[in-house]
Amino acid sequence: MGQQLLRKGDTAPPPLTAQAVKTVFSSPRELETFTRDLSDWVRSAAADPALHQDWRYAGALLPSVLDALQAAPQRAAITLTGAAVP
Repeated sequence: MGQQLLRKGDTAPPPLTAQAVKTVFSSPRELETFTRDLSDWVRSAAADPALHQDWRYAGALLPSVLDALQAAPQRAAITLTGAAVP
């Protein structure tokens, strides 16, 4: 659910994305599932150079972070590329 939520949130207004992600990830089960899936992908990307062109959503800015920024970002979703994985 986390990747789907963030994929949809990538084109939504940042405050909506930030609040939706905060709400969904407040569920320990959802957060654990998302974290486990992302960790599995990171291990795979580190071991397989073919995944250096791949990417995953890694989270989103929190509503409090958006509020603290002087300029609103275009997106709240945060992506991680396979090339960035050591």
